[in-house]
Amino acid sequence: IQDLEYFNRFTIIAAYLTAQILTEQLKIKTYIKWPNDIWTDNGKIAGILTQCVTSSKTHGVLGIGINLNVQHDEIKNIENAWSLESCFKKKNINLYPYLLKIVKQLLKNWEKGIDIPAISSQLNNILLWKNQLVVLEDKEKITGILREVNNQGHLVIETDTKHYTAKTFTNLRKHPPSQSN
Repeated sequence: IQDLEYFNRFTIIAAYLTAQILTEQLKIKTYIKWPNDIWTDNGKIAGILTQCVTSSKTHGVLGIGINLNVQHDEIKNIENAWSLESCFKKKNINLYPYLLKIVKQLLKNWEKGIDIPAISSQLNNILLWKNQLVVLEDKEKITGILREVNNQGHLVIETDTKHYTAKTFTNLRKHPPSQSN
């Protein structure tokens, strides 16, 4: 890996490409929970993990985890967890052809050097909780409206006083609705 900043952004690109292929191939609506989770309307079905490993050279490792053949009863106590089996109400889904497409797409886009500006519009169209009140826990707790992922891959949240840009992968959650009496 020559460019560690690009590799960090590639986590988001990989999440977008995985979500896109799951949507196209399985006909399910997917969203990206910045920076690396893939959700349906019911919860998280997949996640992307990347890591740099340094020996004589720096190498990138990318992992894709998809909640596949797990019944809803088995994961109902795990917050926001969902599975493809729960989506389709059928067991033993063969994900191999889809994983193959995902890996081919990732390699093709890595070789082309695709970056966030090239997918910005599509990425922001499937951004989970876009234009909704969220809480971001970074060095401090930020509450505001989630606006976009900018061209650098940073999350932009609008507060009452400013636009906050999250550059690191932090804890993001939807703001709980206010309780009224």
